[in-house]
Amino acid sequence: MIGRAQVQTKFGRREDREGGGVEWRWTPWGTFTGQVLVGGSNRVLPQRDFMGRVDYGYHRATYTGSLRYFDFFGANVTMLSPAVTVAVAPRWTFGLRYALTTSDTRDRKRHQGAHA
Repeated sequence: MIGRAQVQTKFGRREDREGGGVEWRWTPWGTFTGQVLVGGSNRVLPQRDFMGRVDYGYHRATYTGSLRYFDFFGANVTMLSPAVTVAVAPRWTFGLRYALTTSDTRDRKRHQGAHA
């Protein structure tokens, strides 16, 4: 079980969000994590933040897939991000991550995509 809270003061405004989640290790090499953070009156921080993530290790590589959804005041952002990390030496790893982010606003109903 995970419990989280965030408090931030920015632009003269104090905002907070609280929530929790769960982490479940279904095998010694596989983990599922899910969490929710909510702050109803936020203007800078997301009002709602949902995250799901799966990690699976196989030999010297760890494969990760995550999906995250942010609900800001008037805009929604969804991020899909697969990744792989490889242990190339006992103290060195190499990682590669891709992120597809889409956003839309309630005003214009316009979707925009970004790749990173």
